[in-house]
Amino acid sequence: MAIEVEGLDVALLRSEIQRTYADVSTQPDREFIFPTGRAWALDLGYPQDLLARVPKASCESFAGVANPFSMGALQPGEHVLVRVQRVSASEPADFDFDLTLQ
Repeated sequence: MAIEVEGLDVALLRSEIQRTYADVSTQPDREFIFPTGRAWALDLGYPQDLLARVPKASCESFAGVANPFSMGALQPGEHVLVRVQRVSASEPADFDFDLTLQ
């Protein structure tokens, strides 16, 4: 259910949110109004052994809001759809990929 707010420029809000998340990816040491980084991933319960295999730069730019692993380990044949927004210098490129445990 969408709620209209008088005077709210949705396009501007969306672009500011995208810019902020892009800043997390390019300036991971900067302070943000929301938690980020490897420490935040650990606080959300991401397994430390899995994070140890992720490149440092990728972990430090983490700005997730949930942990799909909190629902349990994947079993063979189960799928996880991951939404990724990769921000380049010119334009963001959104894509999805499917992780399947073989």
